Amino acid sequence: MKNNQIIKLTGAFIIISFLFFPVAGCGGYNVNGADIITDKNLGINAGVRILSVLSVICAVLIIYYRNNIKIFNSAICGIVFLFFAYLFSKVQMKSSNNIMDTEGVVRLKAGAYLSILGFIFSAYLAKTKKELFGDKPKSEE
Repeated sequence: MKNNQIIKLTGAFIIISFLFFPVAGCGGYNVNGADIITDKNLGINAGVRILSVLSVICAVLIIYYRNNIKIFNSAICGIVFLFFAYLFSKVQMKSSNNIMDTEGVVRLKAGAYLSILGFIFSAYLAKTKKELFGDKPKSEE
């Protein structure tokens, strides 16, 4: 399997893990990325929503692009967007009382960690020149 194929699979993995696995939580309440983007009852501000959408777009671009430089840049941007979404949500939890604010602390969950690891792995594969799982060169007999 070539690096580009693995990168495409990693992009799909990022989208699935962000949208469907728990991304963040406070106390016993967990939300996934789809909840953050679509659920208006959570009290999540527009900045966190926009940054979450941008990180999903970066994962889609990782699947779409063929150029390794663009893939690398998309992966780095995805990490940065997730990081700032986390920071904005922490600031928001300190300043407001909403459904998630039972302990006053936002904790990242498995979906966020898997997404970040996926972005890091995509960036690594985009920068690596040698094939990670490529075919071995045939020896001449």
